[in-house]
Amino acid sequence: CKNLLQNLKKHQAAWLFLEPVDPVVACAPDYYEVIKHPMDLSTVEKRLMAEEYEGPQQFVDDIQLMLNNCFVYNPPTNGVHISGKDLEAFFLRQLNKCFPAITTNSIATSSKPKAQKATARGKSSRTSSLRTSVQSITEDQKRELSELITRVPDEHMDKVLNIIRSGLPQLDETEGEIELDVETIDAVTLVELYSFV
Repeated sequence: CKNLLQNLKKHQAAWLFLEPVDPVVACAPDYYEVIKHPMDLSTVEKRLMAEEYEGPQQFVDDIQLMLNNCFVYNPPTNGVHISGKDLEAFFLRQLNKCFPAITTNSIATSSKPKAQKATARGKSSRTSSLRTSVQSITEDQKRELSELITRVPDEHMDKVLNIIRSGLPQLDETEGEIELDVETIDAVTLVELYSFV
């Protein structure tokens, strides 16, 4: 866990997550109204050093909580959200190397309903920006996605296929090898797939 944390802290996007969010500095006055369980890398490090984690799963859960908070508070087109996705992708690759059996619970692609619920309660006008429609990925990202899918480890291929099938239900009847044209996949599925791989 210590090595994984040190690698995370060296990532180019990590600076956003090194310390607890300061609502004044971050221009996010309602942050602690929206985010009820804040988490950051310094808190994770303190817990790790104090041996508060009973095992690696609790450590992983705190890292994912930190990232999920980022996805809930910041709309998908926001730079912080995008940086969070980069950090999450790096984290998942590192996690797979160190602890392949451990799972995470990312809400990156399902944060919209939570944001709408928060707005409906009148807690925050800031979260209403999360209602923006899903942005499609760029042509470069589509090419990258096509390449990345070919390198997905076998243990994650079922999840990739489930994401693809959610956008192309006709694949449910297909058996064996699948030839996939990313141009035939809808924008929502593409974004979810790109986020996962």
